[in-house]
Amino acid sequence: MSDALTDIARDQRRAENLEKFLELLAKYIENPKRKTRVAVLAAATATDEVRGGYWGASTDIVKDLEAKIALLLTGERTEWARILSLAERTHAYRRLKALSPFANDILIKADYGMDCLTFSAKEIDNLIYEIVRRRKLVAYDCDKYLIVLPGIDLKKTDAIWLDSGRRGVTGPRVKENS
Repeated sequence: MSDALTDIARDQRRAENLEKFLELLAKYIENPKRKTRVAVLAAATATDEVRGGYWGASTDIVKDLEAKIALLLTGERTEWARILSLAERTHAYRRLKALSPFANDILIKADYGMDCLTFSAKEIDNLIYEIVRRRKLVAYDCDKYLIVLPGIDLKKTDAIWLDSGRRGVTGPRVKENS
């Protein structure tokens, strides 16, 4: 058992290592070189070696990393969805997204943990701010706006399964027709 300050320091070290890993991964995807690939693997290992934490949990980034990198280089959407999900609260996110097949898309991460929906919509926040700013309006001091977006073509939308919080679930579950 460790004290809270030690655990918080572990979380910080893991976050710094993860940021370095993601930046190196972006650099490698932009320009695949052996030296950068070795650095990516080392940064992933350093991230995984941080055990415990106060808020965070240990990672397992190195597992199948060579295969995952190969998928990223081919533009495979599920692997890109997973790496962007991992990167969503880092400085590397925008750089990675620009390299991804989702470069021009708005991404929303939906989590149905414990049957309650929570979602990450940082990109929606940025989009709304940009819409308000382009109209030369202010985005502070209790102002309220109705944002009108053109209709979304649901036939062009996608939902990519990332993972499950349930042990043993290794793929998306499909609802049977009733």
